[in-house]
Amino acid sequence: NAEYMGYIQKKIMAENPPAKEEEKKGRLQADLQEMIKKNAEYENKISEEISKEAPISSKCSFQILLTEYQTNKYFKALEKISKSFTKIRRARRDGNCFYRSYLIQLLEFINPHK
Repeated sequence: NAEYMGYIQKKIMAENPPAKEEEKKGRLQADLQEMIKKNAEYENKISEEISKEAPISSKCSFQILLTEYQTNKYFKALEKISKSFTKIRRARRDGNCFYRSYLIQLLEFINPHK
């Protein structure tokens, strides 16, 4: 059996020789380039979707938020918050939303009439 297995392995190796290192590197580089291309396309698609939104919305009714989260587990908490706040602003969700929202709130605190 061992001799037969050795014969089979030699036959398989003869029919399917291992790829040369250069061929392997070429395939890896091609795969890497394809992944980079797909990643760039995906980033562009996301950037286009993000740029369609305004960085900060105008003030809108808090009721909109309650309607959106009606079936969510946070609904009761939002109802309590709605007793203190009547208006909200939406921030574009692009990674800078916290900083943008904070600065807008700070500016509104400094100059509440605008």
